Amino acid sequence: MNNLDLIVQKIRTEAEEKAAGCRARTDAEIQSLLDAADKEAAEKAAAITAATDAECRRIASRAESGAVMGRREMLLRAKVKKLEDAFGRAEASLTELSAEEYTTLLAGLLAGAMLERLGSVEHLVETYGETESAETPVFEAVFNEKDRAAVGDAVCREAVSRLGKAEPRFKRTHLSVSEKTAAIAGGVILRYGDIETNCSLASLLGNVRTDREADVLRALFPVKE
Repeated sequence: MNNLDLIVQKIRTEAEEKAAGCRARTDAEIQSLLDAADKEAAEKAAAITAATDAECRRIASRAESGAVMGRREMLLRAKVKKLEDAFGRAEASLTELSAEEYTTLLAGLLAGAMLERLGSVEHLVETYGETESAETPVFEAVFNEKDRAAVGDAVCREAVSRLGKAEPRFKRTHLSVSEKTAAIAGGVILRYGDIETNCSLASLLGNVRTDREADVLRALFPVKE
C-alpha cells in the first residue's frame, strides 16, 4: 500500500469515527428527547387520569346526593299524600254520620261559635261603650244545599237550646237558616251581621290537624326500633 492509499484510509477511518460519534450523540439526543416526551406524556396522562377520577367522584357524589334527595322527596310526597288521605277520610266519615249525630255535631259547633261571638260583643260594650249589639242577637247559619234541606232547622233549634243552657242570658238569641248556601263539603258558616265564623268540617279538621298532625304522622309512619 502506497502513501496515498494510507492517507485515504486514514481519512476514511477518521470520517467513520466522526460519523459514528455524531450518530452516537444524535442517538443520545433523540433518546433524551424521547425520554423527555415520554415523561411529559406520562405526567399529562397522570394529570388527566387524576382529573377524570376526581370529576367521576364529584359526579358520583352529586348523583348519590340527588338520589338521597329524590328519595326524601318521594317519602315526603308519600307522607303528605297519606296525611291528606287520612284527614280526607276523617272529613268524609263526619258527613256520613247519622242525621241525629250530625245534627248534634253541628249544633255544638254553632253554640260554641255563638257563645264566643256574644262574649266578644259584650267585651266591646263593656270596654269601649259599643252600642251595636241588639237586645236580641240575630245570627244566620249557612249550610251547603244538602245539609240545609236535611238538618238545617234541627241544627239551629238545638244550637239555640244549647246556648241558652250554657248561658241563660243568651237564651233569647235568634238563629235562622240562611236562604243562601255555602260551597262547603259539610258543617256550617255562622253569620252575625257582616262577621262570619267558619264552622265547616274542613275548618274543624284544619284546626285539629294543626294540633295533632305530628301524632297522625307517627301513627301512619311508626319509627322502627
